[in-house]
Amino acid sequence: MDAADRARKNILEFRNVREDIIGETAVESYYDFLTKKLEIKNLPIIVCNTLEKRTSFVETYKDKFFLVFDNYIIELFHQLNKYMLQDDIAENVESFFYKIASEECYIRLRYEPAIYFAGQYLNSLEKTLFEANLKDMLDPVPNYLFVQQAFLVAHELSHFWTRVSFRSQKKYINSKKNALFNIYEYAKKNHSEVSDSLLAGIRTENIFEECLCDSVGLVQAIDIGTKLKNITVADCSIACTVALMNLCILSTMSLLVEKASNFSYEEILNKYNLRILQLKSYTSRYLREYFSINDKKEYEDTIEDITHEWFNKIVNPILKLGLKNVNKFNSDLRSIPKDELIEIKSVLKQIYQS
Repeated sequence: MDAADRARKNILEFRNVREDIIGETAVESYYDFLTKKLEIKNLPIIVCNTLEKRTSFVETYKDKFFLVFDNYIIELFHQLNKYMLQDDIAENVESFFYKIASEECYIRLRYEPAIYFAGQYLNSLEKTLFEANLKDMLDPVPNYLFVQQAFLVAHELSHFWTRVSFRSQKKYINSKKNALFNIYEYAKKNHSEVSDSLLAGIRTENIFEECLCDSVGLVQAIDIGTKLKNITVADCSIACTVALMNLCILSTMSLLVEKASNFSYEEILNKYNLRILQLKSYTSRYLREYFSINDKKEYEDTIEDITHEWFNKIVNPILKLGLKNVNKFNSDLRSIPKDELIEIKSVLKQIYQS
């Protein structure tokens, strides 16, 4: 077992690992390119697929850094992308909610609600839809997913880039800080109903670095998507913004389960609303400056339609289901017999693999 294998074993020891049907091929096609562009050395990537579905992050093993990328996020992006494009998806979103709720309870050792939500998931699941989704995932990574994966990888590499050379990158973070305050001042004058939310978002911890990494992720994902897949600039840009919207949904689900009756949608809304607005604004400026007015217009027209669909089809139904089930997130079965618990966990893991 070499150093990378030992690191993988130690890093994933406390995660709930799933079968990875996406694999490393897509990431391997651009990872070296990305690290060279960002002048990052000696940062191997470990690709996994786990119930924790954490946004990519850097961990250490014997003072060595690794970028750990969770492909389960990409699987879930695949579902959410489809929901935005399809009609009559209420049952699909309900199934999605129950499955993620069960998984989030499970990784927090809340087995009673995990069992309940898994049952609700199975009851709401339509077999034909499941088979179609599984078949899609066995195909090569679709173009939108390819760009979204590149966006997330580049975003996480950017965090590493800012922290290992913070002094040289501080000016970029300060620039992003100024840009966010400009968005706030504009909203205060023209859309006062959202200005308080934006100001609260600005006060969120690490928001300036997050927005900087979103912008760097966009630039790199456009470069990768246009060069390696011949995807249009506008489509690459749309894919990145939708990726951030998808992250908002996953973070909302995680907070719903974590805080239960203490959950406040404003907390997640303030943060992601600002990040999404910032990325839209930055994307428009970037496309206008480095590509064309037509690319900018296509992006803006399409992303506004998608944002509307996103709120109506996904955000609002998820929140309604969350409020409806908020009292079910906290119950537990800590006294369950060990043998029975082993069997329950085995069954739940089979459900989560679907």
